[in-house]
This record gives sequence, structure tokens and C-alpha cells, in this order.
Amino acid sequence: MKKLNALFSIVLIIIGSIMMSASCNNKQNKQNNQSTTTINADKEKVKDNVNQKAADFKNDWNNKMDTLDYKMEQWQGKINSYTGKKKEQAQKKFDDLKVQKDKLEDKINQTSDQAGTKWDQFKEDVSNTYDSLSTQLDETFNN
Repeated sequence: MKKLNALFSIVLIIIGSIMMSASCNNKQNKQNNQSTTTINADKEKVKDNVNQKAADFKNDWNNKMDTLDYKMEQWQGKINSYTGKKKEQAQKKFDDLKVQKDKLEDKINQTSDQAGTKWDQFKEDVSNTYDSLSTQLDETFNN
């Protein structure tokens, strides 16, 4: 009987250890699941924020491009009033600037692709390209 009691005690200790271990693992799994859920929610918030910034940026720049389009239409009208070599030279320069403008528009349309990577560099590049194009347009056709 003593052996049976000792054996029974050992079995109870082993079962208690197994249950305690399982309980700890279950608790850890719950914590891991909660952490994963929190991380995923945070990722979605960041993604939504980045997407909103990209959409705002694209909207702002599309408005600026509308202004540039208007300016270019005005200059095209002025070019049409020129004759001879002056008209040819002005049209060539205008066409070159139009190609630059089209490239800038393509870049602006890629905003959502750039939103997560090198965002500040992308915004600066768009701004610098626009400023350069606008300056060239003004310098060329204000003379």
C-alpha cells in the first residue's frame, strides 16, 4: 500500500506539472495572438496614413500641373503668332518642355508606388522638376 501511495503521489505530481505547463503555454499563445493582432492593426493604420498622404500629394500636384497646363496653352498661342525661324525655334523649345512636363506627370501618377519608399526624396524630386520646368517655361517665353 505504501508503494501504491508513493506511486499515486508521483503520478499526481507529474499530471500537475503537465497541466501547469499546458496552462503557461496557452497563456503565452493568447499573448502572442494579441500582440500579432495589435501589430497588424498598427500596420493597417500606417498603411492608411501613407496612402492618404500619397493621395493628398497627388491631388496637390495635379492642381499645380493644371496651372502649368494653362501656362503652356498660353505660350502655344503666343508661338502660333510667330513666323519663320522664330516660330520654329520657339516650337522646338516648347515641345522639349512638353516632354519634360509629360515625364513629370508620369512621375506624379506613380505617387502611390513611391509612398512607402524614399518618400521625402520623391517629393523633393517632383518639386525640383516642377520648379525647373516652370522656370524654363517662363524664361523661354517671357522674352
